[in-house]
Amino acid sequence: MSFRPFNNVASEVGKAVAGQDDVVELCLCALCAGGHVLLEGPPGCGKTLLAKSLAGALDLSFGRVSATEDLCAQDILCVGGPIFANVVLVDEVNRAPPKLQSALFEAMAEQQVTQKHATIALPIPHIVIASMNPHDHFSTHALCRPHLDRFLFRTGMCDLSKEIELSLMDGSMGGEKPEPVMDEVQIRGHMQGCAQVKVPENVLALCHRIVCATRYSRQAIEGASVRCAISYVGAVRGLAYMRGRQVARSQDAYDVAIPAIAHRILMCPDSQGFGYGADELVADIVRREGGC
Repeated sequence: MSFRPFNNVASEVGKAVAGQDDVVELCLCALCAGGHVLLEGPPGCGKTLLAKSLAGALDLSFGRVSATEDLCAQDILCVGGPIFANVVLVDEVNRAPPKLQSALFEAMAEQQVTQKHATIALPIPHIVIASMNPHDHFSTHALCRPHLDRFLFRTGMCDLSKEIELSLMDGSMGGEKPEPVMDEVQIRGHMQGCAQVKVPENVLALCHRIVCATRYSRQAIEGASVRCAISYVGAVRGLAYMRGRQVARSQDAYDVAIPAIAHRILMCPDSQGFGYGADELVADIVRREGGC
């Protein structure tokens, strides 16, 4: 990140969660672009702490939902429920039953909740950060593609270096409480600034080629949708703004391609069986288009 306000946020979050700058950048990008983030990783890697620390550094309200089999939609969507916070962590979203998932993702998509014939808007800014355990963990429900499509980004927690992990183990790094360095009014201003970022024709054409290439790949049963293409351009705007620019560049499109597109592709089982997943497919397409 090169835009100083967001560098300050990342520094504060880093006091609590070390070594996750790339994940923090995507979360801030999603917040500016009005999107949500699906955060993957095994238990104990800091997903919950990252979301809570982000809310603290941004001085935003924080709501947490622990997804369990007995959780009801009303527990989340009632007036004053956790969905009405600015930053909402849905912990282990793939443990929630399908009916609850549907209610949650409908609220995310429409940015509002209906209660007894009254429609209540969700706050602005508003971001859902849903953590997800690997599918082979006990008692999980795979998210269907329409639900995955509600997330602007899917990313995993970054692998820590030996030095950072040792520092976390001996207590010399991490664990501090972030101080607020931004507020709700400033974030709304950044959201307006993000929406005004220009995407030149050559960058727009690049985004279109990358999305279309997923549809014609032999490794995919279904490629990225039109909704994905629209969201992808929004992600490119967000990253350009995060980097302190009002005009998007090709590098922005390359850098967000995997987290913005891969989770929306249905891969052939044979390809996945050989360890070639959606991330690898998008990475290959980006390389063919000139990205590194």
